[in-house]
Amino acid sequence: MIIEKQMTAQVHVPPSQFGPYIRDYINHALCKNVTNVCFGKQGIVLDVVRVISYGEGRICSMTDHNGVTYDVLYVARLFAPYVGEIVDGVANVVESHGIIVQVGPCNIHIAGFKIPDDIKYRDGQYISDDGLVKIKRDSYLRLRILGLKFDSKKIYGVGSIAEDGLGLL
Repeated sequence: MIIEKQMTAQVHVPPSQFGPYIRDYINHALCKNVTNVCFGKQGIVLDVVRVISYGEGRICSMTDHNGVTYDVLYVARLFAPYVGEIVDGVANVVESHGIIVQVGPCNIHIAGFKIPDDIKYRDGQYISDDGLVKIKRDSYLRLRILGLKFDSKKIYGVGSIAEDGLGLL
């Protein structure tokens, strides 16, 4: 699911960036620092929609971090999947033990026992008994998310295509 959420971040501005374009620098640094970062169960930031406010700067006078730090309140667009959600993705890896599907910025593993019984692994792909369904690398799939693990950098999940309406698109 894609959601918009209000978030805060600290942005450090070195003295060389002080001047009339300091807000441009803060906006650029904010986008660079938070885009494609996983914030646990909140999700992965896809982009910064808008900055709401800039806090008052705090002077940092450490030897290696001279400059000013600003607290920035912004709205971010996040990819935040949840258990039970039905999503579409692309098969990246197809092996005998299952399929790894890329769904947005995260990978969902579909174990072999979560694939319908009439679809078997043969010759590097999953093929149905009647030959109409062929799941191979770069196939588009619809799946249900059964579980999620939130890492500090990524979101991993397990899914299933063994239900009506799920599988090859």
